[in-house]
Order: sequence, then structure tokens, then C-alpha cells
Amino acid sequence: GTMSNVNKILVIGAGIAGPAACYWLRRFGFSPVLVERSASLRKGGHALDVRGVAIDLVKRMGIYQKIYNMRTQLEFGRHVDPEGNTLHEEKGERFGFREGQDVEIIRSDLVEILIDSIEGVPLQFNQTIESVKQTDAVVEVQFKDGRTEHFDLVIGADGLHSTTRRIVFDKHEYKLNDLGAYFSVFSIPNYLNLNNTEVQCEANQKLLSITSDKNRKMAEVAFSFRGQNVLNNVRDESEQRRVLRDTFQDFGWEAPRILELMSDSDDFYSDSFTQVIMKSLD
Repeated sequence: GTMSNVNKILVIGAGIAGPAACYWLRRFGFSPVLVERSASLRKGGHALDVRGVAIDLVKRMGIYQKIYNMRTQLEFGRHVDPEGNTLHEEKGERFGFREGQDVEIIRSDLVEILIDSIEGVPLQFNQTIESVKQTDAVVEVQFKDGRTEHFDLVIGADGLHSTTRRIVFDKHEYKLNDLGAYFSVFSIPNYLNLNNTEVQCEANQKLLSITSDKNRKMAEVAFSFRGQNVLNNVRDESEQRRVLRDTFQDFGWEAPRILELMSDSDDFYSDSFTQVIMKSLD
């Protein structure tokens, strides 16, 4: 059918793109429904910057001030060597290459603000799609709990490892381009007593950073390293943790202590740097 009779829209994935899509769809008079495979919104995650065209968008959504109020408030950045000696220090904004109205915010804080902006849009957790069938009139979607529902449009906003992409497109219609690096993030107690500061240590194509901002009790740690096909199963958390230990055990600096603390972290997240290349839809 044409766009004029499209109303009921399924959006898959409650990350950043999904809720943002729901906001605009509803604002233009559509009826979006949001589903998320996890049991709840993922907490933590890395910090990200709202900059460029995104600033105009969040202002038009009326959430720039909220984002600004929940920003990381990083004041200092410091580079150290593997012995812990300071190599270089600079102001937080410069350290993060931010200028003007650019704002840095933790991923989960941004997701929360976006979810708040779509209050009233149906949101179902623990829900994924099993199959999608296109008929002349509607899209027939079967969910993992067995029920089937009809939608006028389905939007996959379920990220790098998208179920929607896997179900809807043939293997030859897209490519996952491994960029040859991995990253892991999780939080630990702020045992270094960092105060609105990020400290980074880089050696042998490996990087470890520790940041503590608004929440003084905790610190966010991020590991990244180069490598290709390091994991047999990219999605297996115990393997991710094991590879991280093996890779950083001799790194020096605070790595041994942080790897010990990793066992107690409940917000561990890891993935590869990957670029999705899709055939254009024209």
C-alpha cells in the first residue's frame, strides 16, 4: 500500500534509533509499537557524543536541555604510560574533541531520556520476531511467543547483530565488515578516587581507559585492542571475558586490578568494531 494508509508501525529495538524513530512517527500521526529482546533497558554502556546534526534534532525533540543536564561533566583527561606516569593532561572537552554545544552522555542515560519522550507508546520487553511475511496489504509478523500480528510497516532498529536484517534480507544483500578491533566496557568501584576525570593508557595497540564523572562511587572502564576473528563466538560473554583477561594480563598499569574487579561487574558489554554494508534500496 502507499504511505497514506500506513498507520500501525512495528519498531524493533529499544536502543537509540528505535525510540527516536517512535518519537517522530508519533509526532507525524502514526501509531508505533516498540519491542525489545532484553528483559529491561541495558544499563551503562560507553559514553557517546551528541554533535552536529544530532544537536538540531534533539533540540527539535525538546530534549537538548535534559541531555545537557545529564551530561558526563568530564573535566580532565590524562594519558599515562604502563607504569602509571603522567604523559600529558588536558581539559575534558578538548580530550573528547568536543566544541560548542557538543555534549557527551552515557548511552543508557540517553536511552532513558528518549524512552521518556515516547511515554504512551506501547513497549514490550523480552520480545523478538521469528518471521516476517510481506503480503500485498500488510506485513505479517510472528513473534517469538508464537503470536502473529499485522503491521503496515516494520522498522528494524536492532543494531549491529540485527535479527530483522538476518530475517528480511538474503546473505548476499549485506556484508559485515570486520574492522579488526574489539572493545569491552563495564563499571567498577572508583578505587582510584578519580574526580570528573578520564585516564587513558595506550601500549602495543591496546587501550585501557578509566573514567569517573557524575557518580563518584563508580568508574567506567573501557578496553580496546586490535585483532581479527579472536573469538569463536562473538556473543559469548564468558569467552569475551576470557579473551580480555588473556589480552591484558601483561598490559601493566591498573589492568590486573581491573580484571580482578571485572568478575563482580553486572553491566559487562563487549563487541567488535564492525561496519554494516547494505545494498542500497533504490
